Formats: sequence, C-alpha cells, structure tokens
Amino acid sequence: MLFISVEITEDGKITGIPTEAVVYPLMISLQGETKKGKTFFAASFPNAFVLDFAPSHMKFGGGKMDEGALKRTVGEGFSSLFKPVLENGEVTWVPKIPGFDYRQQYFFVKNVNMLDIAVEKAKMFAETLPKDAGKVWLVVDDTTRWRNMEVINWLNEKKKWPIKEQFGQITQAMLARLTSWQEHFNVVLIHKMDPSYDNPGTFSAKLYPGNVDYVSDCSLEIGTVEKDGKKQRLVKVINNRHCNDCDPEYVVMIPDPDPMTVLSALRIPRIFW
Repeated sequence: MLFISVEITEDGKITGIPTEAVVYPLMISLQGETKKGKTFFAASFPNAFVLDFAPSHMKFGGGKMDEGALKRTVGEGFSSLFKPVLENGEVTWVPKIPGFDYRQQYFFVKNVNMLDIAVEKAKMFAETLPKDAGKVWLVVDDTTRWRNMEVINWLNEKKKWPIKEQFGQITQAMLARLTSWQEHFNVVLIHKMDPSYDNPGTFSAKLYPGNVDYVSDCSLEIGTVEKDGKKQRLVKVINNRHCNDCDPEYVVMIPDPDPMTVLSALRIPRIFW
C-alpha cells in the first residue's frame, strides 16, 4: 500500500517524497537447510511474533495434519527459541533470546481458524509496544507447513483434492493473507530447503506462495562455514532490491549475522524496521 505526494520547489522541480507519505512494509524471505538456525535468527528480529505451524502428512490426492503434533501445546520451532533449565528438581523453559515473551510473541498454529486468531494476537502485541519501538515482525515458520495447512483446509471443506487451477486459487488466497498482514506488520517468511534431485549434493528452497521471493525486499540463505576449525554462521544475500548488485556497496556474504546487522548491511533504512 503506497500513498505518494511530492514536494515541489518554486521552479517546479520534484525534490522528493516525504517519509510520512510512504507506507512501506518490509518482507524478507529466509531459506536454509534443516537445523541451520532459521527460526532463531528470524525470531531475533525486533518485536518478532512467531507463527509456529504444525506439521502434516501429504501425499498425492490427500493429506492430513499430524495427529501427534496436534496434541502438543507447542510446535517444533519452540525448542529453537527456548531451552529447558532444571531448577529445584523441576524443568523450566527459558527464552534463548533475551526478553522473548512466550505469552505475547509465540503461537502454535494448528489450523486456518487458529491462524486468524494468531494474527489478531500479534496485533494486540503490537498495541502494547511503545510508539518508538518500531513495527512487529510477523515470522512465518515455515511456508511449506502453512501451504500444506491451506491445502488440507481446502480438502476438508470441498471434500476433494484441488485440481491445478484450484491450487492457483489457494496460492492467491495465501498472497492475499500476506497483503493483509503487511497492513500491520513487517513479515519474515521461512522457507525449508530439500535435497535437489536435479543436482545431487545440493539443496533447493521450497518457496510458498509461488514466486514470493520476487516480491520480497530481499532473499537470504542462512548456513554455516568452517573458519579456524570452528563453525561460523553465515548469511548469503540472494537478492536485495534496496541495493543493486552492481553497486560497490552490495553485500553478498554477512558473517556472524544478527537481524539488525543484516538489515543495515542491506541498506534498508532504519525507519522501516
């Protein structure tokens, strides 16, 4: 959503667009192999609210949510954000990210109705923040599970497997959700990576909704490299619309990343995050 008004000098030349005239929500696509720190990194964005989607079992022509997972109170992303600590003979889960509040910043999403409830809870969390705290970052963990949940919801409502055109309708509905979320939040989309059948030994990202990386402000891949005999976390910049790749300041690799360092390196103005 973009509202444009311009400042014009007396000689008729356009000097720029005032900050208050531009509504600009950020969206970041984050991909990586399993257990490379995607959830922890995304939840470290300022004012993050994590949507932890339940797993499902999918096959051609059918699918259902994981019944065992539905009986749990938290999703698999929970262990990336909290660690168990034994105190006085009892186990207490404490946040790995200082100040991360389980009650206000985390929601285990098991179905489409719960997704709507989670987003409303994220809006309530935003209202508790100081005016100068910046926007809430809505973290979607992960897009494959979100997409599978939407397909299963279609299957439950229509009582039949969607055909190709109907899969397109599901994708459009997901994009519509993203657009509505961006009216209130910045968004981080976490994409899983699976082994590539075309190039053995490599991994490829599963991007949902389709082509969402093209409408994201930037696409990042998180991983690790060996340095001095130790593993070091590394973010690879796949694309960045805020800095052209021919620009001498364009960053390709960001070592030991945290979200604020990455956003600054990407040349994304601080006022947006």
